[in-house]
Amino acid sequence: MQVVCDEGRDHMRHLIRSAFAGEGEAAAGKVADALAHFGMAGFDGPFVSCRSADG
Repeated sequence: MQVVCDEGRDHMRHLIRSAFAGEGEAAAGKVADALAHFGMAGFDGPFVSCRSADG
């Protein structure tokens, strides 16, 4: 499970870093590191809700 979480967080960092690439690599990396956890929560919450079948 931890491997999957780590891979997902790395992918999220890459997506965020790409979105902020115009600000320079250092700035994009800082933003990606700061927001990757929040981005994962934004995806994981709806996924868990859909899988719970609570209607």
